[in-house]
Amino acid sequence: MNIKADKPLICLIIGLSIVISGCASTPGANTGSRPESTFVTSSNAATEESIRRSEAMYQILVGEFIGRSGDYKSAADHYATASTLVNDLEVAEHAAKVALYARDYDAAERAVNRWVTLDPGNSEAAELSAVVALNKGDVNKAFTMLSNMIDNNPKDQAYQTVEKVIYSGQQVESQLSLARMIRLKYIDSVIAQRIYARLAFRNSLYPQALAATEKALSLDPSDERTLRLQSQILLAAGQSDVALDKMRSMITQSPDDVELRLEYARMLVQAKEYERALSEYNLIMQQRSDDASVIYTAAILEYELGNEQNAIVHFTKLSKTESHANEANYYLGRLFEDEADQAIDYFGAVNGGEYYLESQVRVADLLARMGKREEARAHLSRIRNSQNNDALKVRLYMAETRLLREQERYQDALVVFDEALGKYPQNIDLLYARAMTGQQAGDLSILERDLNKIIAQEPDNAMALNALGYTLADQTDRYEEAFELIEKALSLSPEDPAILDSMGWVLYRLGDLPGAEKYLSRAFTKMNDAEVAGHLAQVLIEMGNQGQARETLRKALIDDPENTVLLELQKKIDQN
Repeated sequence: MNIKADKPLICLIIGLSIVISGCASTPGANTGSRPESTFVTSSNAATEESIRRSEAMYQILVGEFIGRSGDYKSAADHYATASTLVNDLEVAEHAAKVALYARDYDAAERAVNRWVTLDPGNSEAAELSAVVALNKGDVNKAFTMLSNMIDNNPKDQAYQTVEKVIYSGQQVESQLSLARMIRLKYIDSVIAQRIYARLAFRNSLYPQALAATEKALSLDPSDERTLRLQSQILLAAGQSDVALDKMRSMITQSPDDVELRLEYARMLVQAKEYERALSEYNLIMQQRSDDASVIYTAAILEYELGNEQNAIVHFTKLSKTESHANEANYYLGRLFEDEADQAIDYFGAVNGGEYYLESQVRVADLLARMGKREEARAHLSRIRNSQNNDALKVRLYMAETRLLREQERYQDALVVFDEALGKYPQNIDLLYARAMTGQQAGDLSILERDLNKIIAQEPDNAMALNALGYTLADQTDRYEEAFELIEKALSLSPEDPAILDSMGWVLYRLGDLPGAEKYLSRAFTKMNDAEVAGHLAQVLIEMGNQGQARETLRKALIDDPENTVLLELQKKIDQN
């Protein structure tokens, strides 16, 4: 539905056939009413019609001026006023479309009513009138107008208009109500049932959507569009086996329908049936060997399934296309990361798109892995300085500090953080990362300072509250202060295993072993983590529950067999 008014202003002015002289001033953006001296006409010569036309032209000029400043709502009001002053179809149409574009439905109603009055049989005016009624909440009026369209026009054309009008609505309940009314009046129309089903599906109303498709299929069991829609609804509703069986039956009946097979393949991907999806994409590629989007999906599936050679073949082909070259080079870089020089070439060939930044970070990682640490930092700095986007610059600062922390160059990392926070002093990610780096560097004052800055900005930041509380409990004797911080974090995220662990650990520090065991057990149930296991085992040992402590350590050591803390605790149990 094209509701944007695109008719040049000059056409409207010429259409009014006004001859103006003596324009004393140009109306401003905030003009409420025109000055008396704006239009001057010969005395005794001005008729009522010419006055109205002059006023209409003035309203259009003001509307155009205001509209150019971006105030479309005020502009729409001026255009709508102009439409009521003259019997001009073009003015009424333009006013209606401008008001709809501005979503000023009061002005749109005035203009479109004028348009309908001037041209009662105009189908576009009737359509926009229904749009206005729907968006003003007058569903019954919209329903009446759409019913008239269905009753008096070719059905396919009318239902296309009905669907456009419904989807123009800004309120879901009004959309659904209108679609439901159409469905019930035209109960024997497959299209009416399908329109409602599609809208209900879009709003996750799966039972209602399925009921509408069942009714449509009772009217025409072979209607493929409804069968496909029903399969999509079933898949979204969690009935993937039934959905895929229905699609497979249609494929059996129409094995050469590539679009149908493509939809089936996409549904298989959605259902995480990757091997079956890949089989379908391979069949599709036999008919669409140069379709880059099909090849790309097949390449991703090969990559995810670990079929590296097949993935390389597909991505190499895609690297020569305009549409998917960046994505292909990124994945080729990932596939060749064991051959650093070649991977760097591939990542370096990514010159835009969603993988650009990650590719540059991976170039730096590979350079660092090759021992070219300063070259890696220089690369990130060069990319960062070429960016205009602050969010991307922050991510590149974070990448550089990560490289330094991995090399245990914490002081160097802190210098970079200081530079970054000098430019972005309120950035939460930078503050949190610097806090953790300060802890790694052995300077708890940095951690406490930066986490308190975050909490000052975001008092309900559970991650910062927990990090500060846990550190105070683990590395100081400020247990009561730590408890208050962790308690607040837990109230914000009561099921977070990291916060449950912190609460257990601070209770242990406070001497409440039963309370500590309760929280640590919950944390370990949710997250089999070595640190959590170590905390729980320590508490269990002190409670005299050696058997449960041993079992806790056994589970944790399966995933982290070299963890020195866990091994020391196990040795402690064995010695007792």
